[in-house]
Amino acid sequence: MSTANAPTTPDPSTTQPLGPSTTGPRVIPPGDGVRLAAGAVQMSLLVTSDHGDRFSLIDYQVPPTFAAPPVLHHHTREDWAAYVLDGQLTFVFADGEVDAPAGTTVFVPAGTDFAWRNDQERPARYLAVHAPAGFDRFFVDVAEAISDRRSGPTPELMRQVIPPLWERYGIEPGGTRDADR
Repeated sequence: MSTANAPTTPDPSTTQPLGPSTTGPRVIPPGDGVRLAAGAVQMSLLVTSDHGDRFSLIDYQVPPTFAAPPVLHHHTREDWAAYVLDGQLTFVFADGEVDAPAGTTVFVPAGTDFAWRNDQERPARYLAVHAPAGFDRFFVDVAEAISDRRSGPTPELMRQVIPPLWERYGIEPGGTRDADR
């Protein structure tokens, strides 16, 4: 198994307390959390469904000129928000595109068609909050599905891996909301 894509376990000496719990504070030091790669995107799962069911917090490091996924889609189960920490991202909605430079917050309610990408020639970084928690497991599943492939996350492999995970995690292609049917 490739360590580049494999989830890593937080250092028990720095993350307190460990294990599932919905009570008590959590302190996740810089550089800690569950670090993994889902294709070209590096991320740290900071607050996960293991910490409770209310929300998850993920730190994304997005490479230059990256789009994931490049098609409009929506989450059926969770609202989510992005806070751009560094660089600039472009968010695409059914009615147009919005550039989101560092300091911008983007809120995407469940059922809202969207896509996002980094059009810039430099990396970007953002924090994502998903509520309720659970979508954090999507990225663990993607990383596990592609981690043992020598070829890396080719477009062909991603076309095999992503559709069943979209179904499992309640993600639908754009224009398929119940209200649209």
